Amino acid sequence: MTLFPIENPDSSISWLYDELDVQWKKWLPSSVSNTVRRGAFYSVLIRPGFRLISLNMNYCNNKNWQDNLWLLLNSTDPATELQWFIYELQSAEFNGEKVHVIVNNSANLP
Repeated sequence: MTLFPIENPDSSISWLYDELDVQWKKWLPSSVSNTVRRGAFYSVLIRPGFRLISLNMNYCNNKNWQDNLWLLLNSTDPATELQWFIYELQSAEFNGEKVHVIVNNSANLP
C-alpha cells in the first residue's frame, strides 16, 4: 500500500487522511480540514505573527523505491501540496508572520 494520493479510488489512502482529520480535530481548527483530508498537511496561526505549517513529507521519501515508484511515472505535485506551501509562505510574508515548518518525516536526512 502506498501513502500517496493516487488516481485509482480502489487503492486510495483517503480513508487514512479522513481519519487523521477526525483525530486531529481535537487540536486543530476546522479551517484546516480540507488540506488534512487532501494530503495530511495544514497551516495554523498559533498567535498573531506566528504561523505553524505542517507538511506531509512522505512524498519525498526515497528510502523505499516501491512506495515512490509513481514519482518516476508522474512527478507532478502530489495533492498540490507544494503549490499550497508556496501560497502559505507568501501569505505569511505579506502578513508579517514568522513561520515554523514541521514535517512528519525527516525528508530522508541521516
